[in-house]
Amino acid sequence: MGTVDTYTVRQASRLSGLTVSMVNYLCRSGILTPSTGHNPGRGRARQYSFGDIVILRALAKLLSLGVSVARIKTALNAIKKHHPGITPETIPSQYLVTDGEKVFLKHSNEILETLDGSGQMSFVFMIELASLHKEVLDAKKALEAV
Repeated sequence: MGTVDTYTVRQASRLSGLTVSMVNYLCRSGILTPSTGHNPGRGRARQYSFGDIVILRALAKLLSLGVSVARIKTALNAIKKHHPGITPETIPSQYLVTDGEKVFLKHSNEILETLDGSGQMSFVFMIELASLHKEVLDAKKALEAV
């Protein structure tokens, strides 16, 4: 297995579209734990994986649509439980769907996968994970070119 690219909080902020303060808040509040396996502590910086950046970019979109941080945390826990990895080559679903309260995954050939256990199926906004995935890849290339 090859080495995994990791990113600093500043790089994660630029690639995700969130402020450094918001990225740090999401980590401190347990919304997103960097998946690189490093245990940060005093004096040790967090390191983010490519998948973490895609999730951060999705969080930025969800926050801009008015989804509460608590609902985002519930949805993310469900995504991680059922779909543990996002890499430059793989994503768990084509769409992330929300009605402003609940968050779902929509697969290309399946009905919505609810991420809060309610079983209700309704939505207004959809975020295409494939385009977020591509945006992060493009932003990563631009960052590496600097």
